Amino acid sequence: MKSSRMFFLFALFLFVALAAACGEDRAAPDAGSQADAFDAGGDVASDAGLDGEADAGFDAGDAGTDGGGDLELDAGADAGADGGGDAEGEDGSQAQGDDGGADDGGADDGGADDGGTGGDWMPPELSRAQQWVRDNPMFISALTVQMGDPPDAFVNDYFDNFHANAVHLWQTGLPNTMNGWADAGRSDFRFVAWTRDDGTSVDGGELIGGYPADAPGRIAYQIGDEPANMQDMYALEEGFEAIRAHDPDALLILNFSFSADNIEEILDYYVDQMDGDIVSYDLYSRSSGVYRTLGMFREAALRAKMPYWRYMNSYLAADLEQRHHESDQRWDAFSGLVYGYTGHSWFIYQITSNHDLYPILFETGDAFDAAKTSAWAMHAQINQEMANLGRAITVLTSTEIRYVPTLSWFPPEGTVIWEQGAGGDPYITALEPAPDQLALEILVGFFRDDYGEFYTMVQNVRHEHGEFPINNDEEGSIRIVFDFSGAPSSLDRNALLSLNKLTGQVEVVPMSQVQGDVATLDIVLAAGDPFLFKYITGQAFALQP
Repeated sequence: MKSSRMFFLFALFLFVALAAACGEDRAAPDAGSQADAFDAGGDVASDAGLDGEADAGFDAGDAGTDGGGDLELDAGADAGADGGGDAEGEDGSQAQGDDGGADDGGADDGGADDGGTGGDWMPPELSRAQQWVRDNPMFISALTVQMGDPPDAFVNDYFDNFHANAVHLWQTGLPNTMNGWADAGRSDFRFVAWTRDDGTSVDGGELIGGYPADAPGRIAYQIGDEPANMQDMYALEEGFEAIRAHDPDALLILNFSFSADNIEEILDYYVDQMDGDIVSYDLYSRSSGVYRTLGMFREAALRAKMPYWRYMNSYLAADLEQRHHESDQRWDAFSGLVYGYTGHSWFIYQITSNHDLYPILFETGDAFDAAKTSAWAMHAQINQEMANLGRAITVLTSTEIRYVPTLSWFPPEGTVIWEQGAGGDPYITALEPAPDQLALEILVGFFRDDYGEFYTMVQNVRHEHGEFPINNDEEGSIRIVFDFSGAPSSLDRNALLSLNKLTGQVEVVPMSQVQGDVATLDIVLAAGDPFLFKYITGQAFALQP
């Protein structure tokens, strides 16, 4: 599926480019009329805030005024109209696309015909672990492996400047190394620690390193890692039962690998039969195949009323290519938010030198005073932006995930094409690349708060090491069209509320009125960046304090 999609899209784009080069007689779109219809007031710039690389000062209206002088851009506009790119909202919004075998698995959307005020929506009953997520800052960490006791400066830098909010240590971390982190004396000290399959620590062999129940700062224990088959699952049960008996209030995590034998079977066994609290997984790919995996673990966790967490790629190995462009890291991190993930761990932060893995955040491993790479600051910025958006994501319920592909008949495996009414949203009638956007694809997540208010997050999924045709770091302009003719008079037709990922503040985002109750918003996003919004109904934007 993946290779055929890439080949077909590449062939199509090559055909369009050759046709343009040969002087094929085409009617250029009326750029001026498009710019006039969706003019200033509807453009929102997304700024990554680093090195000027992802500065998104691009104006969607200006893009339409060059008259097609840029051959590639002009060809792309026609390719979209003829091949499903620019016309996606018209065709895709009326008919369901191939879902790649995905079961959406989201919460009941409560129906779309409720005027955007909640209607018959009933907030989900929360498990103990889900309530913990609601009551605490969104979990953001980076795994440290076999490094020993850190100096206080290293600990403080991790919390204060890297913007992680929990220590995360490997199976050797309890008790001594974790004690070293705790000795920095921070009031916000929290931790997750790995154990072996039976719940014991490598350091000393005691159950959770000899820690008592309710140890200060304890969030959770990850028991084992990446079970490969059902035999591994049976072995892990011993550890789950032992830790649960010893520390009943600890959250218990099982982390899966996408490549495990019969992954669906062992995942179902965990959420249905074992006494765990959190679903976690790792997959360090840059391909569109990650959407199937993101969806699979999301669906299982929602069904079981469990939070779902994930590891993200921040390491090198001797046999792996460097694939950590800023757009890759932003796409990796924020795609998890679109799917509603509420725990995010970079693999890895720092590591001893007796492994075949290497940190990308430091010039060398095995040293607390190693010089930082430029990637350190980039990841710190992403962490801060995730934390800002996490104030909302942690108190919302993910209802549906949708995708806007370049071609409606070739979505990535495991995705469902956006159509009008997705997520129960009553007002969006088109969601598509703005005019003249060549090969822009969009990931869309829908959410509800406890009052039934509708929230939408869209993401520009372009990233440097992605698959063709989104393998670039170019910003993109997304066009969303709303029809408020059925909305109550109290709903604001002229603006939306958005959570600014740079500041963590809720902002009023004006829209351009097109005709009557129909309004349009053009959102300019850097590669990999998201945009979260809700309607202005009089109900406040749902946020943690």
